[in-house]
Amino acid sequence: SIRYAKGDDLMGEPEIQARDLASLLEYLRLIGSGQPGNRRVVLMGNSSGARLSLIFSTLFPEKVHRMVLMNMTSGKLAAAFLSRNYYQMYADAAKEGGMEKLVEMPYYEFLIGNGKEPGASGSPEAKKAYLLSLSSEHFISTMEAWAQWMLRSETWPAIGVPADVVREVQTPALVVHTYVPEEGIHTLEGAERLASMLPHGELLSSTTEKLEEWIPKVTEFVLSARAEAEAAGGDDLRET
Repeated sequence: SIRYAKGDDLMGEPEIQARDLASLLEYLRLIGSGQPGNRRVVLMGNSSGARLSLIFSTLFPEKVHRMVLMNMTSGKLAAAFLSRNYYQMYADAAKEGGMEKLVEMPYYEFLIGNGKEPGASGSPEAKKAYLLSLSSEHFISTMEAWAQWMLRSETWPAIGVPADVVREVQTPALVVHTYVPEEGIHTLEGAERLASMLPHGELLSSTTEKLEEWIPKVTEFVLSARAEAEAAGGDDLRET
């Protein structure tokens, strides 16, 4: 788990997702000590994907060559919004009406399938039955713990990653702030702060919706990683 200023070892959902991603990449033979050369990846993510990429690089720095962090969430408003809308509202629903109340909420109806496309994880009926079989107490405690995990990040340069950890990241990073409403969740100020704290961070800001302003620079950043890997010899690079 990432070190926290408060000394708490709580593991948030994004950290679990980062470990899941590492397992998936190893399964696909995109990274892993048993593979030819020293396989590393270039990670690119937007918003929650940027958070996942940054956390992944703190947990598995030897597996990341470069990363593109687009529209990173940071700040008090972002922490409160994510805490409430990702976790606390579902904990409150389960408190009010148990898992029966939860499966009626739009997001969980979407996950279940609501009688539509069953998806790869089973039929809508099987998914609903699984959710209803879960302990509401355990679900509530997990959601509230993850909500607190988000809230503690309100002063950090990125949700989930404190300043001292950001300053230790040696992975070259392109921090991209594209055209998004200044709603206080994905801010230019936050992008500037993160890029300035990363030892090898570079800021790319776009003030219009025209992708041609920044796509060539992102492409150059990614392709330069491949050129460096080839120049080093024996470094097997993967983009993901």
